[in-house]
Amino acid sequence: MKVSKLIMLVLVMVVIVGSGTSSLAAKGKDDPAIKGSLVIAGGSLGTSNVEVYEEFIDLAGGDKNAKIGIVPAASGSLKSTEKFKEDLISYGVEQSSIEILELSSHDFSGTDENERKWKSNAQKNKMVNKIKDLSGIWFVGGDQLKITDTLLKKNGKKTKALEAI
Repeated sequence: MKVSKLIMLVLVMVVIVGSGTSSLAAKGKDDPAIKGSLVIAGGSLGTSNVEVYEEFIDLAGGDKNAKIGIVPAASGSLKSTEKFKEDLISYGVEQSSIEILELSSHDFSGTDENERKWKSNAQKNKMVNKIKDLSGIWFVGGDQLKITDTLLKKNGKKTKALEAI
């Protein structure tokens, strides 16, 4: 049962860990179990999707205060991750405020590194501390089951990174 709930969670591509005041965040505002907001973006998000980018950035603290982590785990390459980072910069977020989180359970095409080794990062305190310092987390599109493979232990329990998210 817990695994199916997690799969439902990761089908959502974006998690905002900061609190927001927009209408998207208003529902559940008084529910203590809700610790942030979700921005759900279906496939093929492009640079021109102004409303999605602006809402995400606003909920993450605004272009001057947002600290954003990008999780590439679902993708087959880092191209969409790098493109999303470029888009955030074009919308005013400082490059130094955006970090690609080394979380993946598989190797990406087009790189010299074996990103499969990033799976262990999901249990490292260094990653947890990075996540806790973020105000927004973006999951790039792709095979969403790769996210569960990255953020769940073999026994189906949550990794430290998932707990932090």
